[in-house]
Amino acid sequence: MIPFECKPADPRQDLRIRIRARRDALPAVGRAAFDEAILQHLSLLPSWKSADSILLYMSMGSEAGTGEIFRAALREQKKVYCPVSFPRRVITDGDGVQRKEAGVMKFFRVAQPEELRVSRFGIREPDPDTAVPYQDDGSGAALILVPGIAFDLHGGRIGWGGGYYDRFLAAHPDIPAAAIAYECQLVQEVPMDLHDVRLRVICTERRIIRTDLQKRQAAGSGAAEIIHQP
Repeated sequence: MIPFECKPADPRQDLRIRIRARRDALPAVGRAAFDEAILQHLSLLPSWKSADSILLYMSMGSEAGTGEIFRAALREQKKVYCPVSFPRRVITDGDGVQRKEAGVMKFFRVAQPEELRVSRFGIREPDPDTAVPYQDDGSGAALILVPGIAFDLHGGRIGWGGGYYDRFLAAHPDIPAAAIAYECQLVQEVPMDLHDVRLRVICTERRIIRTDLQKRQAAGSGAAEIIHQP
């Protein structure tokens, strides 16, 4: 008889399940107030104030809402770009050798939310065939808002596991990035892989957090710091 072998637990997937359930349990009646508070904190960031372009995901399910952020950006005459993910594909070279190319994420200009279409995955996104793509000119005059399931005070983040945001952030280090999330999504430590990119700022409904990554870069300190809490 062959003994039954249990697969080792995946701490990242366990964390996704646990924190998503916690986020799903937030009462709908209070979620709008949380989203408004996140927007207020976001608007205090120097990177928001100086940005002429906002790279913004469109929230779905129990994610921190981005609808009011979209409208606030338009009121301030900022350009809004939303992401489209292009799945990985297999490339065959001239010698017939196949290699896998990682999926990429690109951002496209959206003037009004009504321009968004619903993808086959239920995600609202621009039409890449007609929308104007974002061009990184290296000026840093943009801000990318990063979604996720769980975050920690070291800048650790875990998403759905596709790696799209990590690859985009690694390829565009000049673009300031900030995560938006609810307090219930903060954990003591997120298990990170080598390719994962840490974040410098997290905005929640209660506070703005400078992660210890930003503090180390700015002042050599190793502890997380709250720079604003009402």
